[in-house]
Amino acid sequence: TLHATPPPYPSRERSGKPEPSIFDDEPLHFWNGYGGFSADGTEYVIRLEPDAEGRLKLPPQPWVNIIANPQFGFIASETGAGSTWSRNSRENRLTPWYNDPVLDPHGEALYLRDEDSGAFWSLTPGPIPQSVAYEIRHGFGYSRYRQVSQELEHDLWLFAPCEDPVKIARIQLRNQRNQPRRLSLFTYARLVLGVLPGDYPMDGVIEQDTATGALLAENHNRAFAGHFAFAALAPLDSVPVHVSGDRATFIGQYGGPVRPAALCHDPVLDGRLGAGLDPCFALQMTVVLEPGAAMECAVLLGEAESRDAVYRLVHRYRQDGAVAAALD
Repeated sequence: TLHATPPPYPSRERSGKPEPSIFDDEPLHFWNGYGGFSADGTEYVIRLEPDAEGRLKLPPQPWVNIIANPQFGFIASETGAGSTWSRNSRENRLTPWYNDPVLDPHGEALYLRDEDSGAFWSLTPGPIPQSVAYEIRHGFGYSRYRQVSQELEHDLWLFAPCEDPVKIARIQLRNQRNQPRRLSLFTYARLVLGVLPGDYPMDGVIEQDTATGALLAENHNRAFAGHFAFAALAPLDSVPVHVSGDRATFIGQYGGPVRPAALCHDPVLDGRLGAGLDPCFALQMTVVLEPGAAMECAVLLGEAESRDAVYRLVHRYRQDGAVAAALD
């Protein structure tokens, strides 16, 4: 049935499922079964729910937000898939753009693992969705992903600052259990530094900066050569960070972003760095979240013109309030 004025998003009835809905009663304009505009028109709000078999009901094709400043940007779909670039969105991709509207593969992902149960899942609806409700808000310059699963409140903002060449994932978690949680956060990015994966497979050396702990890879991509791609965590003080630059060991021989071998089998990342790898940036930190407690951290992925510039960027966004100020 066609409506001259499509109805707003209907109120959700509480079903008594273990994980509560994160949807509120905000009416959405031009609701079409998957999404609608916020009341003030500044956000496109996508609301996903599982079907009777527990499978997440996704839109017919990926619904993306393009986020960029003059020199840097990324694409983010409703599942969290996308691509990050620096200076040229085709010629100098930091991570792959698969351009697959059917599978919407993930070249980047953020994961959590419960270190007591071994369960792991993604912070976005992909690549490892949970059988819960998700809300995604595509806004001007940011995308926000919310869910309540594994008795944790998840709130993730993806954005790029107005000027700096870095993608920031601002992560907020709250423990709903009445017992402590020991959780590992993993960030994964397959490196391209060109147009397609494998353009410069033997040129890349993955190293770790001793001052910041960031992973670095010098760019050898023709006109874009000489800059340094990097990934870093802005964690809680004194939290150890484990790393790997080897996608083959992180994903595994028969694995993939849906089931990475490193999350299935290894307590910590293997620390493999150097040349001749299937290159990626993978980082891990483990924290303890007390009952009812909340935590916030950030993941940085970017490219800068020198090692010193990487240091300055990582140091800047590790200062108290810097990530929130950049989002504002």
